[in-house]
Amino acid sequence: MKKLFLLLSVVTAFAITSCDNDNSVNPQPLGKAVITGTVYADFDFTNNNSGTTYDKVANKKIVAAIYDNYNESVRYIETTTDSNGNYTIEVEIGNRELEIYIHLVDFKADVRYADGVKNQTFYGEGFSTSSDLEKGGEYIRDIYYND
Repeated sequence: MKKLFLLLSVVTAFAITSCDNDNSVNPQPLGKAVITGTVYADFDFTNNNSGTTYDKVANKKIVAAIYDNYNESVRYIETTTDSNGNYTIEVEIGNRELEIYIHLVDFKADVRYADGVKNQTFYGEGFSTSSDLEKGGEYIRDIYYND
């Protein structure tokens, strides 16, 4: 009887310690969430006959803050737009969703007006977008400076 009790105790202890829960030392299986989009700004006010037209913003930095509310942590990812204003952010993610906030970085560029060209600052603080990310998710976020 003692052997049976000892055997059941060992099996129970093994079953309890091998359970996968949030306090487990086993890491979550990772996947990816992908955010893509295009960044726009208006560099030419001489062609705005029927409203605003936007140009693609090439080679500018984007900063993404990724919040893990479960672990109360934040990490940052930077990327740069390509020559067509497109960007991609890939986030490693486990089973719990994360929050992402995408921020633009200020820059200066020449802007055409009817009376000539002026150097203008495009402020990134005017735009921020957020989303809840899930493993395997694909998200599209187009961004407009000074919108």
